[in-house]
Amino acid sequence: MDRDWLDGYSMQNLSNHWIFDPFKVLLTSEQVDFWIIHLNGFALDFSIGFFLIYNRTRPYALCVLCLFHITNSRLFTIGMFPYVCLATMPIFCDANWPRKVLKIFSASKSAVKDNDQDKKCTTSLLPAEANRAKQKVKKLKGAPTYTLKIGWKHKVVGFLLISHIGLQAFLPYSHFITKGYNNWTNGLYGYSWDMMVHTWDTVMAVVKVVDHETGQEHFLDPEQRMFDPRVDLLTADWSPIKEVSWLMPLLTEFSSWRKQITKLEKEIYSWSEYSDVIFVADFPDLTLENYISEDLTNITLTVLEGDVIVEIGENETVQPMRKAKEKISWHRITKDESVGIPARTFHRVHTVSMTPACYMYTYVNHTRQLQDQKENGNTQNAEVGQKNKGLWNEFMLRLQNIARAIGLVSNAILNVLYSVPMIKRVQVV
Repeated sequence: MDRDWLDGYSMQNLSNHWIFDPFKVLLTSEQVDFWIIHLNGFALDFSIGFFLIYNRTRPYALCVLCLFHITNSRLFTIGMFPYVCLATMPIFCDANWPRKVLKIFSASKSAVKDNDQDKKCTTSLLPAEANRAKQKVKKLKGAPTYTLKIGWKHKVVGFLLISHIGLQAFLPYSHFITKGYNNWTNGLYGYSWDMMVHTWDTVMAVVKVVDHETGQEHFLDPEQRMFDPRVDLLTADWSPIKEVSWLMPLLTEFSSWRKQITKLEKEIYSWSEYSDVIFVADFPDLTLENYISEDLTNITLTVLEGDVIVEIGENETVQPMRKAKEKISWHRITKDESVGIPARTFHRVHTVSMTPACYMYTYVNHTRQLQDQKENGNTQNAEVGQKNKGLWNEFMLRLQNIARAIGLVSNAILNVLYSVPMIKRVQVV
């Protein structure tokens, strides 16, 4: 749990899923994201364990947990995780919970009485049987007591148990020894059983792979840097007991920009149905080399904080700038200044300020606009109709997957029986 989650920035736009439509009768999408997903999610994780302990609150907690896991199974592609959680919920119940369930659904009153007698230690006895029981208790009270001698086996088991408990108590505080984590999560993250693996947004992080034999550069078209680009990761120094020097820290100084970024996004999205924005943060003395796809138009780079120099190629090229034989133009822009970026051209953004810089790309996806115009003249109505059919489409997709699974299992059984693959035949017209 971190500040981003409590402020409502970790799972933005999740309210667009159809499963949150009932909440939108009274709340807006932004309110659903903040109050239902973030704050209620935090309250659930923080309190559900205590509610599961007590018998009075356990039934209500199990109902809430059931809804929570079912919701997660619809929202995320996380495999068997929510179903395993649903199957393990009875662990928090009493050991005799199956008898209680049978008691509720049992049609025979005698069976209910028998179950009650088996469950309760106190049963109604006849007077003669009660007297015999009292005499047995008196004899037991007068019997000699025996003391258990502690042997070497008991000592070994006790030593191993204490050692295991001590090790488990020490491990969460042992990270003054283990420091070689090459990501933005510390050692304590490994002790959490998370529904999803920690992820980061790497929209504008240019990944460059250099072939040392040929000198050829390969670019992956993947926001802030994670690793220092001036360090060769193949030869970088690393040790499990040393801090990673080439891991770039998180730029938390821009956390105060959250509300301003949200306002900018709303403004840019209002320009057009196909307008979009990407925010980038970079460190001083570092350079971001980026390639703009030909699918985008009206591309503008605007500096929000810091000073940068933008190096732009004047001619169209699809190769890195230092290899392309083209003219280069230089533009120094500071806070609140902008410069246009041509498509199908490499450009570099040099951060020259003493502090980290933050800037944004605004653009229009022209190719998607043309495709939507060809497919449907009224894209907005089509999206609304598709959203209303979300539950039905997902149901049909599940049925198709089940039918496909049955077909595959059937073919596998036939393959085992006849030792030949039973390929489904399709008639081609």
